[in-house]
Amino acid sequence: YRAATDIQGLAAAVAADMLRLSGFDRAVVLRLGPPRGQTAPIVVAAAGTGPLPAPGAPFMGAVIGAEARAALELNRVRLIADAPAAPVGIEPPLNPLTGLSPDTGRTGLRAPLEKVTRALETEGARALMTISLMTAGRLWGVIWCDGTRPLRPAPALRAICEAVGENAAAQIAALEEREQAARRMGATRTLARLAAALRDGDDIAGILADHAADLGELFSPDGWQVTVDGVLRSGGIPLSRGLGDVYKRQVLEEVPPAPRLQAQPPAPPPALPPAVIPAVVQADGIVHVTAPGVGAVLRIDVPLGGHLLIARGAARPWSPADLETAVDLHRILADRHAELYRARTERQLHRLA
Repeated sequence: YRAATDIQGLAAAVAADMLRLSGFDRAVVLRLGPPRGQTAPIVVAAAGTGPLPAPGAPFMGAVIGAEARAALELNRVRLIADAPAAPVGIEPPLNPLTGLSPDTGRTGLRAPLEKVTRALETEGARALMTISLMTAGRLWGVIWCDGTRPLRPAPALRAICEAVGENAAAQIAALEEREQAARRMGATRTLARLAAALRDGDDIAGILADHAADLGELFSPDGWQVTVDGVLRSGGIPLSRGLGDVYKRQVLEEVPPAPRLQAQPPAPPPALPPAVIPAVVQADGIVHVTAPGVGAVLRIDVPLGGHLLIARGAARPWSPADLETAVDLHRILADRHAELYRARTERQLHRLA
């Protein structure tokens, strides 16, 4: 796995190895999103017989909630040998010493939940084994192996599959760290280019508009708008009505002071569905707003001058790397605007003198 240059290639190799090792008919590597409510697993790679899910597509319409995520983190290998079979009860059903039901939280061989049984029936499968992929103490994803016949891999084979998952997870962490380092280096070069351009002119809004490609490299926005000293520039796709309402109500208006990096729940805008409550977070000269299912807006302040707004659609929230880049850009814009403000003030004082 160390020869893999990206996560897609690594996942393809892992899926092929799990298919050969496990004896199941299909192996799929799934990636989970951040642990916020219900998460739809996304297919990274698949191997096996019959129709296979396409990479990048949601898997079987499934969602992973907090309870399922906790179970997958606790039990790294879970096996359902024959989903339609009647479950076998535990004897005795109560612990004779405590009088309580035994804790089955760490049980690896178990009866399936009803929704899992329905999902397997939809796929024409009877047996299932999952191997959790843990990186940096969090559940990154799952290796899903299913088959059309009952299958009960021996404990030694399950241990080998678990070891494959651990090796794959370690390599995923290394690849992600490498990708993050490359992104940081790219962002540093782009920010340096923007800073040099800003030093050569005094129209901050115009310079940012001329360097829209650099904003694209930094944030990959769907739309952006900059207002500095009364000069307005914009680009990209106009915002949807719902995201526009979030943008006007929660970003363009004054946001009440909040503790650093603490979410402040505002009242939902009238134009949004009742269930959509934007989360507003302030930190180091930036404000970012996320409205579930609607989109995300990032405001980068230019003190005493205006702001730069960056907007994305619902499927692309802000990552920690995006927010770090936004803070760096805020400092560059703040320093340059302060220089221009001092220069204008000095010229006015000279004229008055």
